[in-house]
Amino acid sequence: MMIQNPHQESMSTLFFSLNPGLIVDRVLFDGISVPHRRELHLIVIMLEKPLPPLGENRVEIEYHGKIDDRICYLQTAAEERKTLHSILLYKPGKKFSFIKPLYILLTPETNWYPIAGVTEGTFLLQGRENQFTRFSLRLRLHEPLTPISQAPFEQKGDTLVCRPNEPLPQLSLIAGPYVKNTITVDSVNYNLYRHPRHDYYLPFVSEVKDTLHAMIRDLRNSYESRLGLSYPYKELSLIETPIHFFTYVMPLRSFGEQVQPTLVLLPENGVGINDADFKAQIFRLTRRTERQNQTISTKEQQISVLRRFFESTFLFNAPLRGPRNANADASSDRLYTVFPNYYNFINVVDGDMDILLSSAIELYLKSKVETSMGEFMRFRSGITDEEKANLLLKNESLAQLLQNPESMNLAYSAVRVKSDYLFRLLQSRIGTEKFNAFIETELARHRFLSWESAEFFEKLQSEFDVPFQTLFTSWYDEAGAPGFRISDMKNYRVFEGDRTRHQIKFIVSNPSAVDGLVVIDFQLRGQGGFRPGPEFFFQFAALSTLYQRIIVVPAESAKQISLLTDEEPGSLSINTVWSQNLPLQSVHRFEEFIENRKAAPIEEERVLAVIPSLVSPGEVVVDNESPQFHILSARQTTPLQRLLKVNQNDREEYQSMRPWNIPEYWCKTINSDYYGDMILSAHFIRAGDGTHKVEWEANLPEAGHYTVFAHIARMPMRGRRGNQDFIKDFHYLVRH
Repeated sequence: MMIQNPHQESMSTLFFSLNPGLIVDRVLFDGISVPHRRELHLIVIMLEKPLPPLGENRVEIEYHGKIDDRICYLQTAAEERKTLHSILLYKPGKKFSFIKPLYILLTPETNWYPIAGVTEGTFLLQGRENQFTRFSLRLRLHEPLTPISQAPFEQKGDTLVCRPNEPLPQLSLIAGPYVKNTITVDSVNYNLYRHPRHDYYLPFVSEVKDTLHAMIRDLRNSYESRLGLSYPYKELSLIETPIHFFTYVMPLRSFGEQVQPTLVLLPENGVGINDADFKAQIFRLTRRTERQNQTISTKEQQISVLRRFFESTFLFNAPLRGPRNANADASSDRLYTVFPNYYNFINVVDGDMDILLSSAIELYLKSKVETSMGEFMRFRSGITDEEKANLLLKNESLAQLLQNPESMNLAYSAVRVKSDYLFRLLQSRIGTEKFNAFIETELARHRFLSWESAEFFEKLQSEFDVPFQTLFTSWYDEAGAPGFRISDMKNYRVFEGDRTRHQIKFIVSNPSAVDGLVVIDFQLRGQGGFRPGPEFFFQFAALSTLYQRIIVVPAESAKQISLLTDEEPGSLSINTVWSQNLPLQSVHRFEEFIENRKAAPIEEERVLAVIPSLVSPGEVVVDNESPQFHILSARQTTPLQRLLKVNQNDREEYQSMRPWNIPEYWCKTINSDYYGDMILSAHFIRAGDGTHKVEWEANLPEAGHYTVFAHIARMPMRGRRGNQDFIKDFHYLVRH
């Protein structure tokens, strides 16, 4: 390998990393054998003549041995590494690498080839130092296997040679008894490598051959149009891997070893990827269309399920949720996104805060192509990882959270919400279109090049007069989070000359001591939720944004917001991004817009002199988050729970509310339709005999006549098989 000293001082000692299971035979520097020593995974080379600044030389390292998997995923807690790899009821075990006579699988995490410097350790902010390298791989195989890497192999005598055209940050090697299928669309070769006997999918895609080119072209153009970036390589390969190949998603990353430059490693037979079960998807689609009295051809069915598979697995997938490894059913089909091939593998940020800045840019870009699940996630998780991270950020800075080992599972989510806030703030100052164009231009200019974080800071300062270094430092070091109240929501139809327009007014307050912002999105009526029609069966639709606006709300202030739209919106979502609010995003639905001929159309942000109170004069409010709220019945423990020693106190404070599986004890959940100050929550329980009671205790300031009200949220969802009768009567006893 050719190495260069990028520093301003000479180097007399060189450090390389190599898997500790591999034994170094000798090291040559400029063709001469030099002394070296091994320290676990490190190779320490001592030079008689130091390498001068910007000096280059050739280093050869000869080694042999086996891969030691213990070097992999050092940032993963020991307890998590001991957990079983489960796919439904099957326990296939965990393997991070394979070197067998008939199969090879080596990814960069195994450190199977020498890299300059040190590998990732257990410290969260000390990541692997990515360097763009022009790799050349030579391979001799003793069995008739198909080799796969970042470029096609060429036969040179008894040796196979792979030389990628582009400089890469990492290299992978796979070899096995694969069958290869290739389709070329717009000069890119799309390859599928599978086991010869694993062709379960063929009957379900038999009629899409003549439409596959157009489908791939359309999907790629749509993805790149939203992302603002283009695919840089000439190959993209999907590769089937053994069922027990396992990876962890490391903190501050959104992808694992399943995604490599030009490669996506899929599980055997697509196990764990929901939409890869084409038979089940076609069955559901057929049943749905029959219930809707619709007719759909076999070809239309196949096009629908295949397009759904491509979109949800590789492109427009939802943010990664839950445990950050391939063991999590809820997130397993989100780990195969091609996004890293548009950013992570072609743009490398260097500097003191390289990992954080790189993650912030990555998350900003991913937000353009991720599908929001909105309130639908409440059925699955109750509270999102971003909301959990915000609860910690209420009292901690991002720096404190990232340095706390107990918060490691929420590190990525914390950076996610803070990054969203940071880039939204920049968009509000610079303008969304100008900022997007700036990012796209800088990323294109630094393709396959290291990018100094200081350069990024200076560029923003010089072009837009934005002190980004100062913003970034406070973003990282300052503790606390803003908190918002949304009140006095009004909507009506107004007239502006001959035009009919739709007026929406509301007040957004930030009584906290921290500046914040909210993102306003209007959706057309009927958008969001489950999209109708066979093509999008059981597909949660991305909301079609009619209008978006970023509103900055300084600490201890309130604004009257007046907005106008030409088309009639069906709902308004308010995303507080980074805040104390639960849920982070609230949805306000508009039943109708009544004409108001006396009102003049107005669009403005007006600062109010006083922050409105949540409670009106003469009211006494006791919320279920108040200390005056009490649960009067103890949670019962079943004999089976006692036998299995289930600790019910380990449950999350906020639970998912599934109408088909309501618990027999009081639980808390959050939803934007509920009442509250900054936390919109409610308690719920399965209907019973009336013995499970709760109590609101109100301290009345004076004697008199009081009218008692209860806030009952609308419940738009149904129970199993369309049953809307899962909500029973509520009974109140007022003691006075």
